[in-house]
Amino acid sequence: MEQSDSISRFSFDALGHASLSGTITGIGLDIPIGLRFSPWGELFVANEETSAVSRWTFDVSHNAIANGSLRRRQAVSTGWSSLLRPR
Repeated sequence: MEQSDSISRFSFDALGHASLSGTITGIGLDIPIGLRFSPWGELFVANEETSAVSRWTFDVSHNAIANGSLRRRQAVSTGWSSLLRPR
């Protein structure tokens, strides 16, 4: 299996059909293995290689903007450690 340092983005039409609408790449992504959205819309991405959680926000045009990262110790203390466990 090929490993990647990106996240595929999809859009859904009114019938629920998905189509690829781009990728998220950049700072902190290192073999992403899990993701969660916060209630306020921030994307948290667990990275296998670094055991860090990358943070992403989105502008009004839905462009992803890197918003820092949490290292394993920070992720555990803030409750995001479940992202670092494979499912």
